Amino acid sequence: MNVRMTKKFLMSLPSGNFIASNCMRQDGIPIIAEQVAPLSEREAQWGRIKDNRLSGTTFFVFHDANTFEEHVALTTTEAQAILRRL
Repeated sequence: MNVRMTKKFLMSLPSGNFIASNCMRQDGIPIIAEQVAPLSEREAQWGRIKDNRLSGTTFFVFHDANTFEEHVALTTTEAQAILRRL
């Protein structure tokens, strides 16, 4: 699922979900890609999102890190197939 990341939304997620920003570094890696922290650490996690100017931007939410890794592998495979056709 992709959502607009707000503090309220981050605080509502279950610990263990995995979030990845739709904004990428130059190497194509999401600026933030990490497990949703326990509630006791969530303020610090929100601080990292704000520090990177990502509040209000689109994030992908995955069930867990494995689901994120599967998504990355699938996306990479699809991108490679598209490039081969060019």
